Amino acid sequence: MKTVDRHPADELNLSNIFYKTKYGRRILKCIQCGACSALRPLTEQMDHAPREIFGLIRDNEITEALQSNTPWFCVSCYQCMARCPQEIPVTGLMCVLKQMAIKYGLGSRFP
Repeated sequence: MKTVDRHPADELNLSNIFYKTKYGRRILKCIQCGACSALRPLTEQMDHAPREIFGLIRDNEITEALQSNTPWFCVSCYQCMARCPQEIPVTGLMCVLKQMAIKYGLGSRFP
């Protein structure tokens, strides 16, 4: 899928939309420990670890997060959630990112 350039105001709007979702504000609790990334089944295929995705969103670079292939390779095994010391619903957030990517035409960069 084609990469879409966005205006900074678009980034802010997309970030606000994300934060208003059921689990969106939970990423603010992420302490970047990497526990969610340690046992990912498809780690080799993902272009960002979940904590990196959360960092992108917190840095108002949500377009890059939405264009990432990471949510699409999440197999919802829940290992990330079982290991997260902050109890962040990683699989739920990956689902939200997929839904937003589709809705706003920013789907993954992989074929």
